[in-house]
Amino acid sequence: MDPKITGFDRIKYLLVALGGAAVGGVVMFGPAELREEIPWHRELGMGFIAFAALMLAALFFVRAKALLLAIVSGLVAAGAIFTGAAGEDLATWQRGLFILLGAGGGIFAMACLVSVFSGEDPSA
Repeated sequence: MDPKITGFDRIKYLLVALGGAAVGGVVMFGPAELREEIPWHRELGMGFIAFAALMLAALFFVRAKALLLAIVSGLVAAGAIFTGAAGEDLATWQRGLFILLGAGGGIFAMACLVSVFSGEDPSA
């Protein structure tokens, strides 16, 4: 099943994927100063390239699109929950809203993960 992505969205995905692959190449094979500063530069570069490959696969496959949405929304949810839990300088209501945002993002990430195995388009 082909994902429901417009032509303009395909161009945006393609540019972001090419940018991610370029960043991965620069991190892996970049200047010597960068490679000396980051001892795990190969692993980080391969991660960027793998994420770019997943974005390219999301252009053509619904399950790859669902996996991409699950990863991104899961990371955003984890960051929001961490910010709400560890933000001492935030007001209590702000911390609660961050945790609520993280919980909602986590629910969406789990729904996208279910869509990976069922083959449905999570954004439809």
